[in-house]
Amino acid sequence: MGLKNLCIEFNIPSDNLDTETYNSRFRDINREGDNILQTAIELDAISNHQMIVLGGLTTYPQLLGHRFMRRPSNDIDSVITFEGFFNLSNNFKNSSEFFYSSDHDGISLIYNNCPIGFWMDEIRNLKLPKDFYDSAVPIFFSNGQVSCCAPEYTIMLKLRRAKFKKRVYGKDKIDITSLLLAPYFRENLRKVDLDKTSELIKEYLSPTDNELELWTSSLINAEKQLQDSEKIIFREIYERLTCSLVY
Repeated sequence: MGLKNLCIEFNIPSDNLDTETYNSRFRDINREGDNILQTAIELDAISNHQMIVLGGLTTYPQLLGHRFMRRPSNDIDSVITFEGFFNLSNNFKNSSEFFYSSDHDGISLIYNNCPIGFWMDEIRNLKLPKDFYDSAVPIFFSNGQVSCCAPEYTIMLKLRRAKFKKRVYGKDKIDITSLLLAPYFRENLRKVDLDKTSELIKEYLSPTDNELELWTSSLINAEKQLQDSEKIIFREIYERLTCSLVY
């Protein structure tokens, strides 16, 4: 059963508003990022650890990122299991800020002044494989945990947006750079599997030569934001990833 039908069955209201415009009212509230991270920890507990966060939040240095290289994300995107959906819907069923959004085919929630988006099984028509869930990376804190989308999937999803938008967003190339660099400066993180990343990009995006050229040339531009010690490492990673994508 799809998420839309589940929402109908659980009497979750539906709205077709533009979620980007709707969420923009919170753009200047969550500048520091601490509120976002704490919100993710709380939602993980409410879902009974059945929630995987996506995108910019995973690049926080408290999670899988190297350091803050841009303004912290001020919202949360995530994937939930059916159990997570059940737990969240029971908790927020009386909230007017919890509804199904046909605009992005997911659930929207405002919690702690933070916009959150939830998907289940698929993200904008991309069916998620079992490995997506199995490869999630839990990060533990004294007051809870956050499960993060594996960096290989995050990189693929950010380039998927680039494919649809026909350009690489500045924040996306910075986030990818942060994920690639982080394990070289943080002993507790494994290095990004570049071969797996390449395989995911080829399998799910089927990029043309022109798209690969656009993506790789955009990514190398992130070098401008790096310190000298970071540039040496990044250049090596970049060349290995590029070779893996081309051959």
